[in-house]
Amino acid sequence: MKSDLLKNKKILVLSHISDLNGPTEALANFLQGASLTLSTVFHPLYYCQNNISQFSEIKSRDGKDYTRKWKKSRKFLISTLQEICLSVFWSFRYGGTNADIIIGIDPLNCVVALLLKCRRKKITVIYYTIDWTSQRFQNPLLNFVYHKLDLFCVKFSDYCWSISPVISEIRAEQGLLKSKNIHVPVGFGKISETPKSINESRKGINFVLLGALAPSKGVDLVLKVWPEIFKKFPWSRLHIIGKTPSERIEYSGSYEPYEPKIDSLKGVQLHGLLSYSAALFALEKMHVGVALYDPDPRNISVSADPSRVKDYLGSGLPVIISNAPPIAQDVSEQKMGHVSNYDKASLAAAFRQYCEQPSLVEAHSKNALEFMGSFTWTKIFKNAFKESGFDF
Repeated sequence: MKSDLLKNKKILVLSHISDLNGPTEALANFLQGASLTLSTVFHPLYYCQNNISQFSEIKSRDGKDYTRKWKKSRKFLISTLQEICLSVFWSFRYGGTNADIIIGIDPLNCVVALLLKCRRKKITVIYYTIDWTSQRFQNPLLNFVYHKLDLFCVKFSDYCWSISPVISEIRAEQGLLKSKNIHVPVGFGKISETPKSINESRKGINFVLLGALAPSKGVDLVLKVWPEIFKKFPWSRLHIIGKTPSERIEYSGSYEPYEPKIDSLKGVQLHGLLSYSAALFALEKMHVGVALYDPDPRNISVSADPSRVKDYLGSGLPVIISNAPPIAQDVSEQKMGHVSNYDKASLAAAFRQYCEQPSLVEAHSKNALEFMGSFTWTKIFKNAFKESGFDF
């Protein structure tokens, strides 16, 4: 296949963003670092800090950044239509419609990309799926529409990027040609050069849980187990970086804020919501990451490649992870942590293992850093564009 030179192309990225960096921000940073002509339209997800008064971020082709504030409807369908219309409008206004490549991250943004392609047939549309679940919405009608949009994007996009092998397999089952079905896993920016180690005279281990405080992240189970761990190993600490989302609904059920529960526990330090750079700085002082995803099939992490796990591994932290997401198999095979069943006994055993054998931290940390050497964002995106017919 003959490749076009990417540096001669104008690129538009359409996406939603969260409070912590993920593939969207990494893609934008990669394209900016490669000195490419880039435009972006980013909308904050509903659970972000500014979930009502939305501050959408736009970057035009001239390199200028814009922030646009708009009043978001509390009704999901209306707010969704608002975002689609604003994405189209801002793409026209800030030069995005002249793009050669448009990358739509997840269905709603890819639909906008395909609408823009109606204006210029030469546009290459890439559908980048960073999460997928068979039951995205409890409402059957909404769930039906979501999956119809997903199939529409798969059918009419030029290439489909999938964040995990599970999603790639789903695309193959949907009839996507192998040449258009590209696995683009989560990566990490700058891999740590120094493995973690524990001072044997102190033996204190800093465990860390990074991300949104929600049931799907296993927060309930971690808080139930921790008192037992702290009682036996009072020199260890659990650090929690994140906050309860403003809209406390998962699996169509509501849950209470986690902050009061955390404040009542000994040996736990709540750092609250930090910027991504501050969170990575905090990880430098930690020893073991906790990523206990609920195996409920409605949990999007079950078929995804959770960014927080790569943040841990790239920072040299072994991980205690549930066997729900696909990367748990890599953690087990490469000896980068402890794969736990989703129950109190198994999780408690994982905590005790590191507290009783602190030398394991350094051994697993070395394995994590070696593994992550193949998962820098630069390598990942260069390979993804090459498989999509573009070279540097």
